[in-house]
Amino acid sequence: MNTISSKPESRKSEDIKRKIKSQEYKLDKLKQKFNQTIAQNKQLKDQIDALRRERVIFDKIYKNLVRTSGAVTVGDRKAS
Repeated sequence: MNTISSKPESRKSEDIKRKIKSQEYKLDKLKQKFNQTIAQNKQLKDQIDALRRERVIFDKIYKNLVRTSGAVTVGDRKAS
């Protein structure tokens, strides 16, 4: 009688182990996707920072051009 009751417990144990393994696999895949997203996010942030620095340089050059030429103003498209 003891062997009969141990089979369902053994089967339950195997089912639980299988579910745990499945959940660990899913967790691993989600971690990989998360890490890829973090890496892509970092690349995009770096690209945004570079574009912001480039914009600052552009603004300085443009202000210098406006100041030195006197003919170009914001909204004015006259050529000197």
